[in-house]
Amino acid sequence: MILFQSSLSKKNRAPRVPDGVRIYAIGDIHGRADLLNQVLKRIDSDMATNPASKNIEVYLGDYIDRGPSSRQVLDRLVARNHTHRAVFLKGNHETFMTDFVSNPSILEDWQRLGGLETLMSYGIKPSINADTAAQASLAAAFDMALPDSHRRFLVDLKASYTCGDFFFVHAGVRPGLR
Repeated sequence: MILFQSSLSKKNRAPRVPDGVRIYAIGDIHGRADLLNQVLKRIDSDMATNPASKNIEVYLGDYIDRGPSSRQVLDRLVARNHTHRAVFLKGNHETFMTDFVSNPSILEDWQRLGGLETLMSYGIKPSINADTAAQASLAAAFDMALPDSHRRFLVDLKASYTCGDFFFVHAGVRPGLR
């Protein structure tokens, strides 16, 4: 979700980013590394064709679940963060992923959002009807399979980002709160 902020002095002009800044906003990748790669190629092509002083990629969350390649998506985003100026926001799917390790009982809710596909992308074979013991076992296996680079990436996710007149957030904006 992208909103623009208004004030009395800005009401007579279109919302803007600072001079020389170009924003690329990407949302809801949902485990589709193939589509992410296509988008990144288009962004790189646009940056080469239409240079700007400062390019910023804003990723709006929900990188995982549903698609078959959640692990590969996080690998790609971690690598992208080393070579491009990027801001990564946290979506509700990432919250489920990180909470699952310490609270395996949320698996039933997470699997409705595509959590089983995420577990499978890390080489874990989940059961659709996992009991309490199986949930704990899956959480432990996932904790072992999660690379440190992914842990750091997930911990560093931001709730929001502001650039110029634009406010970026995954969802759930409540005016007056930051």
